[in-house]
Amino acid sequence: IGDYTLIGANVSFITNTHPLEDGELNWQEIMIGSQKEITVGKFCWLMNNSTLIAGKDGLKVGDYAWIASGALATRDIGEAELWGGVPVKFVRKVIKRE
Repeated sequence: IGDYTLIGANVSFITNTHPLEDGELNWQEIMIGSQKEITVGKFCWLMNNSTLIAGKDGLKVGDYAWIASGALATRDIGEAELWGGVPVKFVRKVIKRE
């Protein structure tokens, strides 16, 4: 999590993923799953009750990005962008401010 990032109340970071599509794994290995990384840049705002789920490739939130209250982020969020909804959708660009 980068410098000056704001994290609201009840924000969840879910890093475990369960590779159901991997035919090489047995059921127990699928249920145990694996941890993937969530990276959040600087000057971000993760608003109340938002949820970030890493998925099979992890999740990156770019610098200056905002995730709206109650949003479910399952995909990468670009730099200086506002995303919201379930699942998240791009809303608009955000002006970078130091």
